[in-house]
Amino acid sequence: MAGLTLIVLTVLLQFPLVVVISILGDIDMGPVIGGFLGSVFLGGAYLAIGLFVSSLTENQIVAFILGVVVCFALFIVGESMVLFAAPKALAPFLRFLGLGAHFESIGRGVIDSRDVIYYLSVIGFFLFLNRVSLAGRRWA
Repeated sequence: MAGLTLIVLTVLLQFPLVVVISILGDIDMGPVIGGFLGSVFLGGAYLAIGLFVSSLTENQIVAFILGVVVCFALFIVGESMVLFAAPKALAPFLRFLGLGAHFESIGRGVIDSRDVIYYLSVIGFFLFLNRVSLAGRRWA
């Protein structure tokens, strides 16, 4: 909870910048709000993934490196250069799986329920895996 609070606080601290820019000129608030919301969702997903990976190892450095690799892999898997190299039948699934594709959609100002449900599912799934991992460690 503290990690997510820090992410939300960091995003909220960017709000004065939006106020100043809106005073100086006309801005489209859709992408701004979408970017803020997408940042919170993406940060929450990264946080849940990092917690899960951290529960798998006792070494903090290994947990950090694995967490970065897993987060990068889940972000890049939906990008066009990866989809170009993937089999055509697998491309739609990989695009859906990528964290970046959903972030781009929300960042454009289009807050689609599919993207919100996707991020909440990723967060819930990795928190569930974290709980299972820690419960298994307790019995070992």
